[in-house]
Amino acid sequence: MRAVSTLETRSLLLRRYAHMYRRFRATPLNFNERRAGFYASYWEDAARQLGACVNRLGDDYLEVARNGSSARVKDNSVDLDTYFSRGLADDKVFVTGLVGELGFFAPRFREYTLRSLSSAVGFLEEVGAPCVVKPRVGSGGCGITTAVNTRRRLIEASLATSDSLTLPALMIEQQIAGDSYRLLYLDGSLLHAVKRGRCTVIGDGLSTIRELVVRENESRLTDSRLQSLSPLTIDLEMKYTLTDQGKTLRTIPDRGERVVVKNVCNQNCRRDQEEVTAYVHGDYAQLASAVGTRLGAHLIGIDVMSEEISASPSQSGSAITEINIPPGLHYHELVEHQHNYSGVGAAVLEYLLRKA
Repeated sequence: MRAVSTLETRSLLLRRYAHMYRRFRATPLNFNERRAGFYASYWEDAARQLGACVNRLGDDYLEVARNGSSARVKDNSVDLDTYFSRGLADDKVFVTGLVGELGFFAPRFREYTLRSLSSAVGFLEEVGAPCVVKPRVGSGGCGITTAVNTRRRLIEASLATSDSLTLPALMIEQQIAGDSYRLLYLDGSLLHAVKRGRCTVIGDGLSTIRELVVRENESRLTDSRLQSLSPLTIDLEMKYTLTDQGKTLRTIPDRGERVVVKNVCNQNCRRDQEEVTAYVHGDYAQLASAVGTRLGAHLIGIDVMSEEISASPSQSGSAITEINIPPGLHYHELVEHQHNYSGVGAAVLEYLLRKA
């Protein structure tokens, strides 16, 4: 692959600002009320299980009190971990180094910006396999593009990830085979684990994939049984995922056909998730304990790419891809065939009240 010239870099910057303008003009789907409503119900249910009272403080803050002890929560944020532990967990370069230092495997990576795109091109050549492009600092799954295996895809993915007014630090990393898992630990003890499947839509034999995505988002906002707390967006990740299956947004899937529309799982829904708590190998708890000690953190979500979560990570080739502080708790509730809350909220709240 040839290097990226100065003229190409200037052209990239112009395309980037045009991309930003289109995103600015677009009207995003608003899931704020859906999220706030879910977490209010979630914490109220947990408090009820513990015989505690809930006082709404405003701006979605809740105070939970029991026997003279109290704790405050808001959405997935709890009063356990510091600004510093959260900031360090958001830095993917720091996390990769820490994971390796603790004896676990993290994907190879390289930092770059649009101005140093040739460095990323070189990395793609060295790896000789599909890669992932993502922001260096935590993004909640936004701006991540998988299946980057050509120079053209690398350029397009880098532009898609660059969505702020400054030139953000980007990462290109080796793409790891397997499924995505979220493991939730409290002081090194496993509370819950989910296998986070890729984003899907279900065909009806009449609608295009684009139309199915629109209908999926309508369902997520209106269904009485909560399906997801985020919209399923049409982006470069969706384009590549469909292209690699010989599909486009204009494809009409068969009735009942389950079509994977994104490899990145952050925008998936209830039907794409499966509880796997009983199958997680015990060695992952060592990582959770060590990370908690190093960062001064208690409640930690660990993202793993693995072909066999029940095997030791040292033997299975599993990779640690993210450390999440604070972790999203809704992932452990929006699970196929799960009709009641998992008990995670009550366990976290009990811990908070005992520490208060």
